[in-house]
Amino acid sequence: MAHIPNMLHELLNVKSISGELKLIWNDWHERELVKKYDVTYKQLEHYVKADSGMLSFSSERTRDRAIRELKRLGADEFYLVDNYRDVILSQAHYYENGTFPEGYGVKTPQ
Repeated sequence: MAHIPNMLHELLNVKSISGELKLIWNDWHERELVKKYDVTYKQLEHYVKADSGMLSFSSERTRDRAIRELKRLGADEFYLVDNYRDVILSQAHYYENGTFPEGYGVKTPQ
């Protein structure tokens, strides 16, 4: 997952794609994330443990181009959200249930 943004930079000739590093530095950082994104400690823990990752795009056009390229390379499902809170909630749900939730984001057709 860590190499996907770099691969997309090269394939799409853009630099405006980033990934995520799931890391909580300490108890203070954890409390700040819970407060800032209005999530529970359990949701935050499950988000970190989820076997899924996030890509962030500076524009919808770049995102759409990246999805087309990833589909061409064999990726078959994408879950789109508009904010980081929904990233946390959807990945926590994925960890708990093995699927992304309905209602937080939009699944792209397979």
